[in-house]
Amino acid sequence: MATRNDRVSVVHVNALNQIDMEFYGDNKDDNKITKSWKSYLEHLGKYPKNGEQSEKTQWEDTGNDKFVDLLMKIGKKLNYEFDIEYLKNDFYTPKAHGDFILEQFRFRKALLNILEGNKSIGVHSVISDKNKQRHEELIELLTNVLNGEQEILIKNK
Repeated sequence: MATRNDRVSVVHVNALNQIDMEFYGDNKDDNKITKSWKSYLEHLGKYPKNGEQSEKTQWEDTGNDKFVDLLMKIGKKLNYEFDIEYLKNDFYTPKAHGDFILEQFRFRKALLNILEGNKSIGVHSVISDKNKQRHEELIELLTNVLNGEQEILIKNK
């Protein structure tokens, strides 16, 4: 219940993975719970990776329904009477938490793209006004040398 709006958290995933152990048995309610969990688990493995946005939205909606059904069955077994709308909508998630998770995701993705050679980091030279003219002279000199327009003089000391 506490993690129903944070479904990718480790705590949430661990709780789901304990359902088979917690509700193992011949009890009719236990069988309903484990069947509901297996249905939800099967659905989770069928994310439409290359599908249209409408397919992904449908997948999310179906997953939400299956998850709420699972919570309803667990609640009933534990003598809690939850309303479906309560399970779907009544929880507190600060915007800052969502922003933080999104930023972490974007940062990891960007860093992986750099480390895998798919993207690069822009580098800009910062030169003070005092050294700008000297820098431009050096660039021109190096360009002339590389283009064969100027020789390099080497003095032996």
